[in-house]
Amino acid sequence: MKQKIKKVITVMSTMTLTLLAGIVAYGDEKENDIANQVLQPINVLKTIFIAIIGAVGVFIIGKGVIDLAVGIKQRDSSALVEAILELAGGAIVMAVDLIVGIFAL
Repeated sequence: MKQKIKKVITVMSTMTLTLLAGIVAYGDEKENDIANQVLQPINVLKTIFIAIIGAVGVFIIGKGVIDLAVGIKQRDSSALVEAILELAGGAIVMAVDLIVGIFAL
């Protein structure tokens, strides 16, 4: 049991030293360039995620409008309530999309 613990500690310390050596090797480059290289893929994924949230909100609002028209045509009060709730839900999702887009760094 003690040997397994020693092996795990050895592996962890080796990995830590390897990572630190990498940081020291890149210490001469400008920090902004390195940060931009690391953050660019994350920013792309963030933009895609925010766009997907907005698209889902638009689809929910579209379905709500269609359900509202069908409910009005059939004079069904429960369908009208569900359609209004769908419209409100779509608006909330779109608002969340805008808020995340504004406050995301």
